Amino acid sequence: MMSFVHRWLCVMILMIIVVAINYMVESALPFSNEDDEKNPDSLMMMNATEMDVADVDRDIFQIILSRGFQYQQHFVTTEDGYILQLIRIVNPFINDRRQRNDNLKPIVLFHGFQCTGSFWLITMAGRLMNDGNYYEFDAEEDGHRQHFNDTEAVGVGNTIGFVLASRGFDVWVVNYRGSIYSNNHVKFNTKSRAYWSFSIDEMALIDLPAIIDYVTEKTNHTSIGYIGHSQGNFIMLALLSTRPEYSRRIRPYIALSPVFYTDQLKTPLRFYGPLKEVLRSHPTRVPFGMEIRKTYTEICMNPNTQNFCYNVYHYFLGGHRHNLNMRRMNVYLANVPMGSSSWNVAHFFQMFEHGQPSRFDYGALINLRKYGSLTPPIYDAGRINSTDMAFIYLANDYFNSLTNVDKLKSKLKVNLIDDYLVPDQSWGHMDLVWSKYSGRLVNQRILDILARYD
Repeated sequence: MMSFVHRWLCVMILMIIVVAINYMVESALPFSNEDDEKNPDSLMMMNATEMDVADVDRDIFQIILSRGFQYQQHFVTTEDGYILQLIRIVNPFINDRRQRNDNLKPIVLFHGFQCTGSFWLITMAGRLMNDGNYYEFDAEEDGHRQHFNDTEAVGVGNTIGFVLASRGFDVWVVNYRGSIYSNNHVKFNTKSRAYWSFSIDEMALIDLPAIIDYVTEKTNHTSIGYIGHSQGNFIMLALLSTRPEYSRRIRPYIALSPVFYTDQLKTPLRFYGPLKEVLRSHPTRVPFGMEIRKTYTEICMNPNTQNFCYNVYHYFLGGHRHNLNMRRMNVYLANVPMGSSSWNVAHFFQMFEHGQPSRFDYGALINLRKYGSLTPPIYDAGRINSTDMAFIYLANDYFNSLTNVDKLKSKLKVNLIDDYLVPDQSWGHMDLVWSKYSGRLVNQRILDILARYD
């Protein structure tokens, strides 16, 4: 019976999650980046197409090195034994360790569902040059540098992680529990049900406080900046509504697609709510392993099927292909899915059903024991007391409708420091970070907000 259920889950979850969230294609073109990392300027001698091919096979560490930056690996052990990996991007042109730790504003980047920290680093190909300036290649013309990030006349780069690091911020990239970069535990094996028995609640109420505490201690700062996307915002909003004292330690909090209320969604995923009971009953990894990933990779890497794969992406996430650098589509999709738990999916399905930002529903008996009520409690946005929040959102976000954003704003008892609707109505959920126009329409706004906290 379990074997049948597991096979059935493999098929259904891949169709719903892997395909739906655009996490499908992984190029198999071989490329060695060893020479690039030994020769700092070799990347800029390549044309943009060669750089895109190279990025497909790079992990997050190789991506960072290939851009001319360095990194530090930091590990945070949570109170329930999960070992989270934070990756600190180091700008080698800021050589003084004291300056880096004490004077640079720490910024934590928290990705959304089924992503990792690489989500913030792969929008465009680029390079930190020997003059200390970060360049990006043009999205349309091979071999052209698009942005010089330190010159207002030229513009702001599209890859927000490197834009911030090149501008003198101390960038910390989060990888949430269960992803490929944070898949260790002091006790449980990742093949065990116990390891995967976690929902969004644990990320919000256990992981995020531990991350904030760690970064503030390591950087000797009393507060840090936080930029979240999608689920990365639900996690922060859930924490702030439960432990408002953390508000004074997050300055500012910039929410790209502030997901909290989940009714009025356009994504077809809302129709798959009945799967929540199966997902809750069988805590496991989603997706289920490299074998299945290879299957959809082989399907979608073919040029004859890539258009179909993009259409599926569009069907579930919205947006328009003209917003993306389609030449880098394989790069984006090579970095997802990166792992999560079936309870993470079930938790969202539960909230899709009733539209409320609630704790995980274990069933009446366990709820009674855990919460003291038959139904899970609701996260109350009215308890959030932060006066340092900025919302950046879209008119046609399949995962976060304007109705839901307005509902969240109406529940807040505090004013936002910035309330920005991206003017392009064709943008979809991932375009806030991956659009080839994100530098002009989003990242400049982020820099303007951060400038208030110098």
